[in-house]
Amino acid sequence: MNRRIWKAAAPAFVIAAALTAPAPGSAATLPAWKGVIVGKDPARTAVITASAGGIVRTLRGAVAARMLAVGQAITVRAQRLRDGTFRAQHVTLAGRAATAQLRGVLIRYRAGRYLVSAGGSVLAVRGPTARRTAAASIAGARPGDKVVMSVSLSRGTPTATSIRTVGHTGSVELEGIFLSLTTGGQLRLAVAHRGEVLITVPAGLTLPSLSPGDELELVVTVDTTGTFTLVRFGESEEATTNNESADDNDQGEDNNDQGEDNNDQGDDNDQGNDDQGDAGD
Repeated sequence: MNRRIWKAAAPAFVIAAALTAPAPGSAATLPAWKGVIVGKDPARTAVITASAGGIVRTLRGAVAARMLAVGQAITVRAQRLRDGTFRAQHVTLAGRAATAQLRGVLIRYRAGRYLVSAGGSVLAVRGPTARRTAAASIAGARPGDKVVMSVSLSRGTPTATSIRTVGHTGSVELEGIFLSLTTGGQLRLAVAHRGEVLITVPAGLTLPSLSPGDELELVVTVDTTGTFTLVRFGESEEATTNNESADDNDQGEDNNDQGEDNNDQGDDNDQGNDDQGDAGD
């Protein structure tokens, strides 16, 4: 089991038609949304959801990571944590989706896979098939570019069907598993299960004691050559106060977003009976 740096263990949650676990504050103060599962992160016992407008969130919970499958739509009420991820308090199945939209920051493109930082996680997205290459190409895109991706979920892994850049950022959040330090003192970070990113540690910055397998959340800068430089370690998983959760504008607007989310999330009624079986995946 991976050791965590400056983190408390995230509790499991149970999927049920109407389950509300004890949590600080009333349910009305907890962020709520409907999304589709676009990724799973067993190392963090988490699933990653995408909602209307491409909003991506990371949902913590051992049971969720084990039971939910990519492509399942869920409705969630959760407690926001200080690191920007969420601890679920109420989760229900809501059908299936064949497509989704993602907003994030491009980390790299290599070997037919995009690595995208979004919602407190790094997602691996397959490159487009040959017949969709023109529609999904982002010629000249570089690490740090903000992207909007439409993805297909039919193969169990997000596959890009269209991509566009919408800006650039000089800093990005990365999460992954610490592998080792290079002889030059760079951090080797495993992201999205198989990808590896090298992160330069600036002179004068002292690292904590690290062991292979440690889970790290980092804020890094990215330059025009795609070089990542460590700025700081991320926030802990402690829950925010009720006011902070209620004031989270990104989440507070989601109730309206989800009512309009007919295309991206897909209320696929004819597959409704399959959802309970998929929950065991």
